[in-house]
Amino acid sequence: MRSDWTDLPEDLRGQIEARTGPISAITPAPAGNHADIACTLHTAGGRTFVKAARKLAGRDGPEVMSLRREAAVNPHVAELAPRLRWQAEAGEWHSFKICETSS
Repeated sequence: MRSDWTDLPEDLRGQIEARTGPISAITPAPAGNHADIACTLHTAGGRTFVKAARKLAGRDGPEVMSLRREAAVNPHVAELAPRLRWQAEAGEWHSFKICETSS
């Protein structure tokens, strides 16, 4: 079961909004299982797909490891997958934006 956007620490949400601009709507991803949060953020600048996963106590859990692997592979599959734009971490959470689309 996925977590809600509001479950992210305020600091991480702030880091994300600093890059996307103010968020007007959030659409949860309908499928997938490699992130605690996967959603499309709707902003004045367009839509941004974001994934986030919670770390285990003192170490990366399987979801965070999966997101890190996805980030490491991303530059090598540029013709097949959306480009990874940035990553952020705060507290027990790791997050990254994997693509941006127009409105």
